[in-house]
Amino acid sequence: MGILEDLKRAGFKPQANTDGDFQPLKGQYECECVTLRREASQFRPGTELYHAEWKVTKTVDGDAGEGRSFHKRYGTDDEAAIKELLQDFFTMGVDLSIDSEEELQASFEQAIGKTTFIRAWAWTPIKDRDGNELPEAERRAFQSMVVRQKPRVKSKSSKTVVPF
Repeated sequence: MGILEDLKRAGFKPQANTDGDFQPLKGQYECECVTLRREASQFRPGTELYHAEWKVTKTVDGDAGEGRSFHKRYGTDDEAAIKELLQDFFTMGVDLSIDSEEELQASFEQAIGKTTFIRAWAWTPIKDRDGNELPEAERRAFQSMVVRQKPRVKSKSSKTVVPF
């Protein structure tokens, strides 16, 4: 008996997918790079991208994030994205090769297992790509992040100190 027959016998009825309970992380995190590779885009068929994944090992401040992951994708055909890839990993202390595509990908291995810090926040657009306001029910938060060498130190005082 196959899987489909089992589902039919059990009375399985498909249901619409939902966003689930995904909540973007907000805070600063110590993370380990677990993935850096070139792959086919899931969102733009026929294109490729570089995919980096960092696993949270410690929450520095903010929402508890241990065990969660941050993902960042860089377009292979976008100069600004390639610069961002190189800068993110340089910030981590990884000097990726720009001599050739083959050497770039070969240098990805030195990133795996490296620790860095990530500052994360949520961004919720209020307008669509055409500039039309989104109804409240259609707004969803996106995870935003930046790779850092060390966590940003928060000021202990909100007062501005003027030296003179």
